[in-house]
Amino acid sequence: MPVIFITDFLIFLLLFGSIAFFLYARKQEHLTAPWKEIKKQPLAMSSAVILSFFIIFGLLDSAHFHPRIETDEKSENVYSNEILSVLDLLLKDLRLKTEKTYSAPLASYSFSKELIELEDGKKIRDYPRLLYGGANLDNPKTDSTRDIIKRGQETIELLMTEKNALRARVKELEDENTRLRVHDSPSTCKHGCCKY
Repeated sequence: MPVIFITDFLIFLLLFGSIAFFLYARKQEHLTAPWKEIKKQPLAMSSAVILSFFIIFGLLDSAHFHPRIETDEKSENVYSNEILSVLDLLLKDLRLKTEKTYSAPLASYSFSKELIELEDGKKIRDYPRLLYGGANLDNPKTDSTRDIIKRGQETIELLMTEKNALRARVKELEDENTRLRVHDSPSTCKHGCCKY
């Protein structure tokens, strides 16, 4: 069941107003000319791409609803009193996989001590294991540092691979640009197409 907050209403009003202005402005030459100049600038287009991600996430977080509760009876719809957004639904794992307390970054154990029952029935007060942090480690006290270093190395290797691919692409573009500049020079053109 949808829920409309006043802030959501204002955001979608702004969105629909922007769409209406866009549809109107594209038929007006004096309004489209500045946008055509902006589209020619790489920095402006890069900024527009980044801004569009913020807008998309903002709109997804502005569409709220009450989730339906599954019941045995098919005839009646029952809705939760919890209000979620579409972004909450998409990032369900992040929302549901929470720990009881905060912990240190990259930790495998809770920040506060709790009463823990051991396998032999004895109870001690200690830092319990986190449910999700370091869940892939058998023995976090010994494996944690090794795991962090391994993942750090994998990340650095991935970044270096991407950097080398980007560097190779930039080199290709520079070579192509140099070739085109040399060809466009009237003194070096052999085709007769660059005479001024």
